[in-house]
Amino acid sequence: MDQSLPVLSKALDILESFLLKPKGLIGQESFTAREFQERLRIPRATLYRRLRTLGQRGYIRRDSRGGPCKLGFKLLQLAIIAERQMEIVTVAQDFLIHVLNETHETSSLAVLDGSEVVFVKSFDSLHSVQVVLKAGFRAPVHCTAAGKAILAYAPEEKVREITRRGLESYTPSTITRTGDLRTQLQIVRREGYSLNLGELRGDRETLPRPYSMTATKPPHPSGSSPRWNVSPASGFPA
Repeated sequence: MDQSLPVLSKALDILESFLLKPKGLIGQESFTAREFQERLRIPRATLYRRLRTLGQRGYIRRDSRGGPCKLGFKLLQLAIIAERQMEIVTVAQDFLIHVLNETHETSSLAVLDGSEVVFVKSFDSLHSVQVVLKAGFRAPVHCTAAGKAILAYAPEEKVREITRRGLESYTPSTITRTGDLRTQLQIVRREGYSLNLGELRGDRETLPRPYSMTATKPPHPSGSSPRWNVSPASGFPA
């Protein structure tokens, strides 16, 4: 039985509109009131009351009167607290810095959340051209190097859950067949690292090494570089 509060749920729908993303994987950065109304299909007066309340509490902001709505700074404060509460980030931080120093490429930490991986910490490469993975970035588990590294050591039940949902295609290189994904996971376990060869976006190669802290939900530090910095034969930065 659903115990949720409808008013609270609908207010959260406004905030979560920023997370809804098309195939480009990047959420929308701002909304006009009309765009909110079209997406959420709620009366205009009701929408304005909710936006006003969220604005007063710091969760929604406008740079100018009548301008588009953006996420407020209160959410940034909460995000900082949320990161501090993640013990996994503290434990993995030294290892992430080690990966950065060894590869000179962006290193990041990802965890599994449903059928997606969420990047919770990242240290950026110092190269002029670099891959930037900000904390909070989400991506499908089956077409990311970090996601495949996690799945390779996940329980069989979790792998079946992911494949039952279907493996959506994002580029011509995306793995979309269950058998192909299982073959990739076997390779990850055998070789000790996972590759993303343009499976999510065509301009990026990533190389995470599976690093297990627990048996079922390990952190997965990874190194990421633009496609032209990686040797496909080895998977390592060229």
